[in-house]
This record gives sequence, structure tokens and C-alpha cells, in this order.
Amino acid sequence: MENFDLKKFLTENKLTLNSKILSEALNKTLQEFGPALSKRLKAEGFEKVEVSGNDINSAKSQELNANFKQAYINYRKYDSGNEHIYLYIGGTVDNQRPGRSGTKTSKNRIVLINKILNYFNIPEGQYGPTKDMGWVEKNAFNKNDGDIIRSQVSLANGLISVSIFRAIKGNYKNVKTTDKATKKVDFYNKAAE
Repeated sequence: MENFDLKKFLTENKLTLNSKILSEALNKTLQEFGPALSKRLKAEGFEKVEVSGNDINSAKSQELNANFKQAYINYRKYDSGNEHIYLYIGGTVDNQRPGRSGTKTSKNRIVLINKILNYFNIPEGQYGPTKDMGWVEKNAFNKNDGDIIRSQVSLANGLISVSIFRAIKGNYKNVKTTDKATKKVDFYNKAAE
């Protein structure tokens, strides 16, 4: 049993649905992960996926809203060494079609992006489940250094967007406490009580 490799066993025997995909994603930099994301977008029906190091501008925003088969990936590497991938797609593309609501279309497109990200097993948010503590709610930080995490998929200014990044030790505190009445959030550097 000393030469038993669990990851290899699970991958070869397909005991977990996305074990190979997840393993590949975890061992890549985000810059290397970008092409896999682009390939998955194309498999889900996006005809054009533009990858750039530039922030999205209003002209690109209008182009994405005019053609719902396009996606824009902005890869950024900051001076600190942190990497981020920002994914944008048009969110209000069907507003002019008779009998169609932009809100419904936006919800469908948010579901699509969540489906694509779930394919890679990328968890949303860096905190664990909410624990009710009376006047406050607590969430413990539950990611390891280097874990790929993502923001919530959101709609803003007509675009659906999500940020993908890695957890880096020291950037987050161990516990987030939210006051139920005021919704004020405090971060403490101690374990959940």
C-alpha cells in the first residue's frame, strides 16, 4: 500500500466526475488556466472569446451586449504577484426582441456562467457556511493558500461578470462577523466561536 496514489486511482477509475479537470486546474497558474476556460466557453456556444490584458471599456461592453455569442477574458497579473481573471459577457442582449425580458435573459446567462465555472469545480467565495450566533452571523475562512476561488456572478452596467483568483495567506482573516441589524462586517483574526 505504500506506493498507492489516490489521485491517480481516482482519475484512472473515474470515481469522481471532475477529478482530472480539478487536478489540472489546481496545478496551473491562472494564465495557463485561461485557455481551458476559453475552450469551455466555446464548448457552451460562445463563438468568439477575446483574451486581453486590458480592462473592459464602453465600446467592448456595447459589443458584448450586441452579440451574446461573445465573451471577454481580462487576465491581470499585479505587482504583488497576484493573478486575476475577469470574465465578461453581455447580460441584456434580448431586450429588443418581442416577448423577451432582459431580466429573464440575464438570469439565464448567469446560470450559464455558473454552469461553466462549476465544470471546473471552482467554489464561490472564500468563507464557509454562515453560523447564526444570536445578534451576529459568523463565517470562517475555509480556503487553503493557492486555492482557486471566484466571486459571485453578477450583473452590473449591462454586463455579467465574475472574478477568478487564488487565495493568498495574509490577505484574509480567519473569521468574518456580520451584525444582523446593521449589516456591518468586522474581520477578526481568531477562530469561529
